[in-house]
Amino acid sequence: MTTANDARAASDLLERQAELLVAVATGGSRMDSVKWEYRERRDDLEIALRKVGLSDPFPWEEPSRWYAYYSANGMGTYASRREYIAELAAPIRARLRELMLGIAVEDGGPEHLDWPLLETRLREAKDRFAKSSTLDDFQDVGRRCRELLIDLANLAFDATMLPVGAEEPKGSDAKAKLGYASDYLFAGRQHAELRAVAKTTWDLANKVVHGGIGDVDAFATIQATVALVRIFQRATQP
Repeated sequence: MTTANDARAASDLLERQAELLVAVATGGSRMDSVKWEYRERRDDLEIALRKVGLSDPFPWEEPSRWYAYYSANGMGTYASRREYIAELAAPIRARLRELMLGIAVEDGGPEHLDWPLLETRLREAKDRFAKSSTLDDFQDVGRRCRELLIDLANLAFDATMLPVGAEEPKGSDAKAKLGYASDYLFAGRQHAELRAVAKTTWDLANKVVHGGIGDVDAFATIQATVALVRIFQRATQP
């Protein structure tokens, strides 16, 4: 269930990321000096927003992508760049404020997921890949696949799958959940390759998210994600 503290944590990350984007676009920070800070916070922000049923409003993998975007889209003034970042953040900021005030109590997070909803999101990811042509597009496909794998982990994993004495993974630790679910559902030496599929798919999605890839990598990621969803469906559903 979403809490005010969850929303507050996400809001803090959102504001810090927005401030960084404005800073690099208005001469306040050098892109090279903040790119790692931006990337790390981007991952944290994605997880925090997902926990409250929201998505990251900033589509750029790193500050240089933001620079390329505003340079190519006529944002020649500092004011126009500030306004654009504010516009992107505004609906997420408003929703988080509602959650912090307790006005909006419905949680769109993993607790409400089911297989039909996962199927819908899978179809949306496939459609997104079909329309992709740029590096940013391919990275977005990777992000969507990673989100799908997080959803899949929350659907497939159950605490009864844990080995004796093992600590239950945190809510956002999809890699661990997929690993435990794979170990439980595909136990034995004869299923070693099946168990490896989950780890490989997760690693591939993260590789695509972090760039330096092309359409073949994005294609492989969406295909691997589809395959992994189908494998877990077959293993967990009657």
